[in-house]
Amino acid sequence: MLRRLYKAAIGLLLVIAGIAMLVLPGPGLLFIAGGGALMLSQWPRGRRALASLRVWLRGRYGSHRVRRVEARIPKEVCPPAETMELRALAQAPIPPPAPDGEPPR
Repeated sequence: MLRRLYKAAIGLLLVIAGIAMLVLPGPGLLFIAGGGALMLSQWPRGRRALASLRVWLRGRYGSHRVRRVEARIPKEVCPPAETMELRALAQAPIPPPAPDGEPPR
């Protein structure tokens, strides 16, 4: 649980740095996208949203182009998967929270 919060905090810092880089020199949009993806990858709804985004990107820009970009992203943020696996993840129901308050992994 603490590890998730650390990753979410790092993602939030990346988003804040990206917003600052919109007016300062630097790759602001890249930091905002990376921080958002890192934050979203920590919860089931976020993973589902990222899977939907990846399916859309593969359909829009071609699977081979998107796979080259995905290869550069850390595996814990963007694990390698086939389009059919991502489509199934994007359409799967979100599991209910565990009774003790701990979110399921």
